[in-house]
Amino acid sequence: MEEKKTKKKQLMGSLRSIFRHADWVDKLLMLVGFLGAVCDGLSIQVSVFTMGRPVNIIGTSESLPSDQQQHNSMNNIIKNSLVFCYIAFGQWIACFLEGYCWARTAERQVSSMRTAYLKAVLRQEIAYFDLRVTDTAEVVANISNDSLVILDFISEKVPRFVSNLSTSIGAYVAAFFMLWRLAIVGFPFIVFLVIPGVVYGRILMSISRKLREEYNKADTIVEQAISSTRTVYSFMTSKLGWRQGSVKGLAVGSNAIVFAVWAFMSYYGSRLVMYHGAKGGTVFAVTTVLVFGGFCISNLDSYSEAGAAAERIMEIIERVPKIDSDSIYNLPGTIALLQRFYDPIRVYFLHDHEEIKKMTKIYCITLVALILFAILVNICRHYNFASMGERLTNRIREIMLSKILTFEIGWYDRDENATGTICSRLGKDANTVRSLVIDRMALLIGTFSTVTIACLIGFFISWRLAWVMIVVQPLVIISFYLRHGLLKTLSKKAIKFQEESSKIAAEAVTNIRTVSSFNAQALILQILEKAQESPRKESIRQAWFAGVALGTSATLLKLCWALDYWYGW
Repeated sequence: MEEKKTKKKQLMGSLRSIFRHADWVDKLLMLVGFLGAVCDGLSIQVSVFTMGRPVNIIGTSESLPSDQQQHNSMNNIIKNSLVFCYIAFGQWIACFLEGYCWARTAERQVSSMRTAYLKAVLRQEIAYFDLRVTDTAEVVANISNDSLVILDFISEKVPRFVSNLSTSIGAYVAAFFMLWRLAIVGFPFIVFLVIPGVVYGRILMSISRKLREEYNKADTIVEQAISSTRTVYSFMTSKLGWRQGSVKGLAVGSNAIVFAVWAFMSYYGSRLVMYHGAKGGTVFAVTTVLVFGGFCISNLDSYSEAGAAAERIMEIIERVPKIDSDSIYNLPGTIALLQRFYDPIRVYFLHDHEEIKKMTKIYCITLVALILFAILVNICRHYNFASMGERLTNRIREIMLSKILTFEIGWYDRDENATGTICSRLGKDANTVRSLVIDRMALLIGTFSTVTIACLIGFFISWRLAWVMIVVQPLVIISFYLRHGLLKTLSKKAIKFQEESSKIAAEAVTNIRTVSSFNAQALILQILEKAQESPRKESIRQAWFAGVALGTSATLLKLCWALDYWYGW
């Protein structure tokens, strides 16, 4: 019990550390962004709830006896398509508020945190730096890497957390409202969707921390090699990377348990259709929201890394020096998923009970077989990509450092080649390549195969509707690509501005005795404040772009749903 209380206090302390530098403007922005994220999450469940109606109409269209009923069904399809359009425009407003407010407040809070951190470092006594071997490297890591982690947490992970939480809660409410029997039976199985994500998150976080510690040691030696030309030793981080890839593959493969959950829901849903008069579209909608809600719950545990980063920064900010000579400075893939499960939906609209039972068994066995296949494939994929990425990262770091040590002395005298900037650049560039190989290449290959198979299935089922969907899909793809590409570009600008702050902090700590002798702490803070003026102006543009991009990508998806159902009829 005491351990649980201690962990709870540590968690609350980490969250307080992250949002400690928020003023009343930030609190207002977070409140509006919170409401936008909640509405964004609930819009998904409203869309799926609306989706069940046209599915019922389309599924029973062949049994309609008269032209009048056919005409009424067409009118109902048009009405439901218009509802999708209304949901899309409402979601645009919610997503804009979500993206703008969280992106704006993130930069404001992180900027205040950087200033407070450097102020706290400069007020420490000289003995503090003599006792710490990783002084400059640690300051650079905290003011650059850790602050970027916190920036990413506030601007992206917090709204995603709120959106996923509202999606999960809304999923269960909508499921009980639509078909309570299926919701009660399927609810206990959702825990199997949560376990892989939670276990993967905890184990991967532990391995990531060990990797970070090893890379920090390497960064320290890089800083020493550049400033004092000491011998450079290599650190073995490959085994940790391979282990990380294996765990990731096992966890991602375990997500294939969704096939088993879907198989059971399909079986029990067919029983409800046969004996309780349930409608096929309603069964499909309830199954979809429950599965989607389970996936959203597994993505809720995303605060650990940011909490640890905030604690490292707050450890310095809250430290009171033994000799406080500067006391004046007091610190105040839903569409792809639906396409995979298209065939079992047809079972709900059959009229022969024996045929329903036969087809349900076939689809259940097929889905269960996919579980083992998905687990094996994902373990092999992630382990091999992780092994390749770790080997490539080690070679890149060694080659870059060996090349840097051969440059002439004049190269180091340039402002852009300061010790702190080189350390920051060496770590970021190598980690970027590592992320490209381990995550991006695997994702790219998997996405390409998914799109190819989805198109083939679409043409096999209904080639006319498939052509219409393929024609409008580029709009959705372009919107998502522009959103991620734009945010990546803005993130690169933020990192570029961040290098200036890292350089100022590294130079100040390296020459801490000179700074203390001339009592130049205030001057250093003024230089840092001036260096952050451009990022502040840029953050306003980033916030607007983030809101518009997030809203547009979500809106186009719902509009495409409306077109697909209207044309599909």
